[in-house]
Amino acid sequence: GSTTPSRPGFVTMSPQAALETDGADKAQVTLRITPNPALTWSTLSYTLPDAGEVTIEIRTVSGQLIERLLNRQDMLPGAYTKSLAVHQFAAGVYFVQLTHEGQTYTERLVVIRP
Repeated sequence: GSTTPSRPGFVTMSPQAALETDGADKAQVTLRITPNPALTWSTLSYTLPDAGEVTIEIRTVSGQLIERLLNRQDMLPGAYTKSLAVHQFAAGVYFVQLTHEGQTYTERLVVIRP
């Protein structure tokens, strides 16, 4: 029987191995706010792939700090939720910033009034 020569630089990978590799590469912080736009309350959901220091701040579009929800808090990997009382904020656009081990992730929050 004849054997098919392998192409140089070509690596065959099973779909399962590809999934595992992709999962490892894409392990990162996730940040979600619901509902958004918000009227009175919103829930901040975030996932940490690794243990580390976490800071969560709410800022105006001009960068002014409105509220600091966590300040350099040591946290374990996992999924977390935090309630945001936005009824005290003026209507407008805000940025929720989560900093984890020096990387900052930002999500836009819109506060509306009836």
